[in-house]
Amino acid sequence: MNRTPPFARKTPISKSSISMACAGIVLLGSLTGGSAALAAEPPARPSVIGGAPGSPLSSAAVAIEMDDGECTASLWRSRILITAAHCVSDTETGAPTTTAAEMTVYPPGADKSAGPSKVRVTQILFDPGWTAESPDGEESERDIAFLILDAPLGSPTWSRMATPAEVVALTRAGGEIEYVGYGLTGPRDDPASQSSPVPLSLKSQLAPGYAGGVGQFTVNGDRVRGTCAGDSGGPFLAYIGGTLVYLGPLSGGLGFPCESEDETPTDSGSVASGMSELAQQALAAAGEGAEATPTTCLFGPEVERECVPGTVWNYDYCWSGKRAVLQVKGPAGWKTVTRVTGTKTSDCPKSSPYEISFQQVATIPQAAYRVVLPKQPGLRRGAIDPFTVTTG
Repeated sequence: MNRTPPFARKTPISKSSISMACAGIVLLGSLTGGSAALAAEPPARPSVIGGAPGSPLSSAAVAIEMDDGECTASLWRSRILITAAHCVSDTETGAPTTTAAEMTVYPPGADKSAGPSKVRVTQILFDPGWTAESPDGEESERDIAFLILDAPLGSPTWSRMATPAEVVALTRAGGEIEYVGYGLTGPRDDPASQSSPVPLSLKSQLAPGYAGGVGQFTVNGDRVRGTCAGDSGGPFLAYIGGTLVYLGPLSGGLGFPCESEDETPTDSGSVASGMSELAQQALAAAGEGAEATPTTCLFGPEVERECVPGTVWNYDYCWSGKRAVLQVKGPAGWKTVTRVTGTKTSDCPKSSPYEISFQQVATIPQAAYRVVLPKQPGLRRGAIDPFTVTTG
């Protein structure tokens, strides 16, 4: 498979609101057609680049072949695969490089030596403007393609797509994610390197990268393990609140062990849920209903109700004091979750110059929280701001 290089609301006790939002990339048209993508040069170290076999998440990977290459995909719905746009289109012009009829699909998590599935691709949907020629320079964020199948291929392994806000939260926390794919098990420039016949997994930690998780996410390599040619389009997965979610497909990579250039080893993925319009086209083409994404709401006596898709919620307010504690109510009473020191920002008024921010993942249907600000300069009496978080 191939890779391409990634190119608050009230104002009591000196508190005021601050507006903050995370948005994913949306839109784009569809097109029928496509082919495999580029991969960069790899190193001379023979190692299992793709990772280890036998992961419980192996069935999330689907091997796909075109006349001119191989890639990996993942099953979203029984008749919809998601892969990278560069697997099916030219990386400079965006023109399709294969047709649906020329694509071969293997069963989810299969040993390729057992042979391909009889299920065929009938339609390929992607944004032809995803390429490096894109005037907005956001090609890495839109390197996504949906493949419509003529019959069910199996049952999906993951539950839903992670929202852009959830990917941002995971990125900020350096959360663990897992990749699964069928790529080369040795350097790309080593003639002896071969694609793995079974899906191999690789666990990594998200790293702050381009767009900070909005539209795209990155993981830093260790120069020994990493994705390579044939892994493009494979799934990045993570657990959020106990639910297995899909972040998006592998869109590119740099450095050892796959490529011989001595660059910082990095893998990049595109946030699939940011392509909401294209995803809706795929669902309609396959006769499927909308994605079932939970909604999380934050509200309180003096906190304006705010609901967002996904399970990540944010508390962002301007206060006159800079020290704050987030607490959650449990059977034994209030328990401290975390502490922060606010940051002065021009987005806050002079009377309440400190931005107090908390970001958490909702794991139960309803929970009571409060932000406690102790006595401090600017808050002679301290303050308590209670609110409730619901999800489902």
